[in-house]
Amino acid sequence: IIFVELEGGSIMFKLAAVLLVIFVCSEATPKVFHLDLYANNTQVSCAPNDIIFVELEGNPTTGHTWFNYAHGGNSVLQDGEPYYEKHGGPHHGRRGIFTFPYRCFEQGKSVIKLVEGRKWEDAPINSFEIIINVKVNQ
Repeated sequence: IIFVELEGGSIMFKLAAVLLVIFVCSEATPKVFHLDLYANNTQVSCAPNDIIFVELEGNPTTGHTWFNYAHGGNSVLQDGEPYYEKHGGPHHGRRGIFTFPYRCFEQGKSVIKLVEGRKWEDAPINSFEIIINVKVNQ
């Protein structure tokens, strides 16, 4: 809560100042979505500026890694580089999470498809696809 003490000035000025504070403080906070393999082949609705993290389990020590296979539409954009975080301590061969960050950008529909495999092999061992519907004023 912000308290502003205005001395002097017209009542209209004071009212405008209070309305400005209310408007600024009521800006919608972006939602953050964490999607894993259970969200595969589903649709998600979001608003512009919302953030989506696609978090997929994997083990790069086997040579298998998750990577972007296709991205259709302009309503969702990748928001930074994907990263990997291993779980279970410092031992090699442990599984971890590949995280792909995206930001909802403008109204429309985007399709994100990720595949898990070795880049030098033709057939992926796993895939993840999701449709993102970005809607204004949802």
